[in-house]
Amino acid sequence: MGSNHLFYVHKWLSDRVLRVRELYPESPLYRRARKLRQQGEKIIDLTGNCINDPPAAVYEAIKRELPTGFPSPELRGLKTLRQALAEVEAKDTGREVDPDSQIIVFGGGGMQALNLTIQSTVNPEDEVVILTPCFATDEMVKLSGGTPVFVRLKEVEGYKPDLNRLSESITPKTKMIANKYLIKQVEKIFLWNAEFAPPITQVGVEAAIRNSKEWMKDQIDGMKRKRDILYSGLTKIDGFKIHKPLGGPTMFPDISHFEKDSMKFAYYLLENAKVLVPPGIFYMGEGHIRMAFWGSGKVLTEEEMHEVVDRFRELVPKYDYSKYSMPDV
Repeated sequence: MGSNHLFYVHKWLSDRVLRVRELYPESPLYRRARKLRQQGEKIIDLTGNCINDPPAAVYEAIKRELPTGFPSPELRGLKTLRQALAEVEAKDTGREVDPDSQIIVFGGGGMQALNLTIQSTVNPEDEVVILTPCFATDEMVKLSGGTPVFVRLKEVEGYKPDLNRLSESITPKTKMIANKYLIKQVEKIFLWNAEFAPPITQVGVEAAIRNSKEWMKDQIDGMKRKRDILYSGLTKIDGFKIHKPLGGPTMFPDISHFEKDSMKFAYYLLENAKVLVPPGIFYMGEGHIRMAFWGSGKVLTEEEMHEVVDRFRELVPKYDYSKYSMPDV
């Protein structure tokens, strides 16, 4: 029954969808973590996707709109929000951006915005240079009919693009370089994400942009403290190599000294340390694990960061790849 079902699904799907590699709708690793939680285990979740309370100004702005009805939607996004975004761009980069012709507010997340960009610009046989490790950007390129070309970023270079290696990957067929930082520099159009984007949501986003300076400082200071707890503690583990992140709230430790199979190592940490981390293979970075120290579903505390360090320092050195096998999930 199952094989017949897959046969008919494959007959129904388009060729461009079938070009995409199989991705778990939900990894068995995450299902195992959920089962352990149901059994009463305390799992520290470092997978990311944290939901945090927004600045008070967001609530206040939305409350002001509720009695009068929501603002009318605008195709390019609310003008006041586009103006706020243009002001931020000018302040942060010194570039003047026209809010009426160069900013569109759309997308249900950064990945959706990137996917829409690729689908609307990449033709069959176009090449897109992808800097790895990364999310599943290559699958978006395949869906468009394009060809992904991979350039590996190296830890010893601080995960910064080497311009010589990058230039070697560029051919007459190259359409774009799919890297979040570099795509942002494209001057033809600025694509900003604001949860496409009911007008009332855009009201909240504008309020956050204009009135969140102190709130943002508190968030950044908190992330730095948690990063420093993890970095200072985990770098004391022999063989555990980490590049100290300077931007986002994630680390990508190299665990290849202990285990080349990142999925296997992630299961070991879940079963023994009760810490859930995505394996690097999810991000085209085999031999690594990804650690989001901000939180997943809830904001992680500094005490939990210390607990992660304690569990890792006790259990990582005990790992024996020749004896450990993944559980049957």
